[in-house]
Amino acid sequence: MPLFYIGARRSLRADSAVALRQLNERLASMELDHGAIAERRAHYATLHDERRQRLEQREQPSGDVITPAYLTSRVRRHLDDDTIVLNEGITNYRTVVDHLMSRRPGAMMTSGGGSLGWNGGAAIGVKLARPKSTVVCLTGDGSYLFSIPSVVHWMARKYETPFVQIVYNNGGWQAPRFSALSVHPDGFVSKTRDIGLSFDPPPDYGAIAAAAGGAFARTVRHPGELDDALAAAFDAVRRERRSAVLDVLLPQVPS
Repeated sequence: MPLFYIGARRSLRADSAVALRQLNERLASMELDHGAIAERRAHYATLHDERRQRLEQREQPSGDVITPAYLTSRVRRHLDDDTIVLNEGITNYRTVVDHLMSRRPGAMMTSGGGSLGWNGGAAIGVKLARPKSTVVCLTGDGSYLFSIPSVVHWMARKYETPFVQIVYNNGGWQAPRFSALSVHPDGFVSKTRDIGLSFDPPPDYGAIAAAAGGAFARTVRHPGELDDALAAAFDAVRRERRSAVLDVLLPQVPS
């Protein structure tokens, strides 16, 4: 299943270490235009700084509403060099990537497959492989349900693999609506709000984990509640050695 395409004159399969060594050897033998290199570096540094400023401007709550960008920026404050983030945000996948601003290789993982619900089992697996690391799982509410959280959090308690799980709760499945609109922008979906996508009445996501695995659980509805909830969740995992689930309410999808 192709995930992306890169415009190229030729595509070559090679061992990365061999290819990079050959490129370095070739560059070392060339006479480089250092002025052009400096100009190019300055150009892209400027673009990078401008992009970062645009992202930072989005990291504000919208009145009394928690936006995905604001939520991710507050999560970022609790990450250290020994934290591994699992991203199954789906419609918020790009937002998570943009606003975590990770720079360390291996700091973020995602499935790369075509099915949802990877996040919970993956969090347990990563914690087993890296027991001293803090594992943080960022997921939509639909992906959280697909992961079978009652089983996941029972296993996390049994095998002593606590992790922080933050549910980006937009009230339903947003991805099917976006997919339908991308194919049929003027179709039925564009003309109605009700296509059976909402989770109404909603499950108590944190309570599932608390009942099955003794997890710390809290629902966050307002921006002013978020920092304290995040601090308590990370403390539960790092100090108390039990999982934590924050159910964070975001702008809700149409039904």
